[in-house]
Amino acid sequence: MAFSEVLLLLGSPPQRRALIGRIYAEYGFVFDPAIEVPDLLTFDDHYRPPHGAFFVVRHDGRLAGSVGVERLDAESAELHRLYLDADLRGRGTGRALVDAVLDWCRATTRASTASSGGCDGAAQLLVGYQPPRRLP
Repeated sequence: MAFSEVLLLLGSPPQRRALIGRIYAEYGFVFDPAIEVPDLLTFDDHYRPPHGAFFVVRHDGRLAGSVGVERLDAESAELHRLYLDADLRGRGTGRALVDAVLDWCRATTRASTASSGGCDGAAQLLVGYQPPRRLP
């Protein structure tokens, strides 16, 4: 397996900042948490159940990937903070994080609205779903 496992964990604030800081540094970006990731500074307001969740991947003893999901209303949610260390990219780890969000959405959304709308619509695009082309 390319990663240890996807876990429903919060990770400590320093661990979350360290992961995102590594990603920003990789691209040469300046990382100022108050500007770039203010939701992580008020974490419970966004990611504590039942109105949200935060999934992490641990690899080689450190936090190596993350994704958050925040409930917008009874039928939709928004994916946030999908970050992954470079050495785990292209191995299905990001897909596993998105799948964890989709599973959470399906489990916490009314059954009648959990199909292709709400959480699934945006995430399907993230994982490569292409809607059918309309014929002229």
